[in-house]
Amino acid sequence: LRLAPATCTGQTVDYKYFDDEILASSAEFLFTFDAPKSARRSDSNVKDMVTAIVLTKTGHRNAMKELTRLVKG
Repeated sequence: LRLAPATCTGQTVDYKYFDDEILASSAEFLFTFDAPKSARRSDSNVKDMVTAIVLTKTGHRNAMKELTRLVKG
């Protein structure tokens, strides 16, 4: 389980950290909800969200292989 900060613009979810997008693509389940008030940016015109990324052991392993491939080239 990982809680990933993100912003939502229309139908698109943009994750704050690049590895969250890779984890989300290998996730078993994704749950997106509004960020708590303390975590929101006051000057933002976009909607601040948090995504709960639920991975299985196999999904996590696949995401780590993809991250390794991206980092090492």
